Amino acid sequence: MPGSVSLLWGRIRVLSRAWTVAAAVLLVVGFVAAGASKVDAYVNPFKKGSWSPGRIDMGVDMIPNRRSPVLAIGAARILGSTAKSGWPDGRYLWYQLISGRHKGEIVYVAEHLRQIAPAGKRVDAGQRIAVALPGYPYIETGWANEDGSTRASPCYKEGKATHSGQTFGRFLYRLGLPHYLDIAAAGSSHPTGALC
Repeated sequence: MPGSVSLLWGRIRVLSRAWTVAAAVLLVVGFVAAGASKVDAYVNPFKKGSWSPGRIDMGVDMIPNRRSPVLAIGAARILGSTAKSGWPDGRYLWYQLISGRHKGEIVYVAEHLRQIAPAGKRVDAGQRIAVALPGYPYIETGWANEDGSTRASPCYKEGKATHSGQTFGRFLYRLGLPHYLDIAAAGSSHPTGALC
């Protein structure tokens, strides 16, 4: 009997250690998964402030109803920013997403902006990258090329919706922007296919 009690206690200690190790492994896996989902998360860049929809052209036009922050869609690196672009009001920045399903894709934000993030800065999803001002020329955002030019610029005709603008509108719609319900949910939200 004393031998079986010590054998039982030995088994209990082994099981206890096994459960402790299993719990530790699950805890580590949980932290890693939580970290990965945070890194891969995208946010609606217009979730803060007050916004009205504009139109879809080379990208998506948005109208700030008051000074409102423009947020990074995802973890990104600012590739370029300037106050002297050829766009109305001159402000323009472009950034490359560094995680998630759209990793490597480049987004531009243009026009009636202030406090634009500088080139080279790394930003997190939801971090402010600019402040949009109310009034003309409002702002525009969409898919860009590595040099910062808009994806649709080679074929754009003023006021016309482009395929590039529609795919970006679909991307924003999937992030929770409710203004573009006329964008069919089906179809790509990546900058692929026709430019215009």
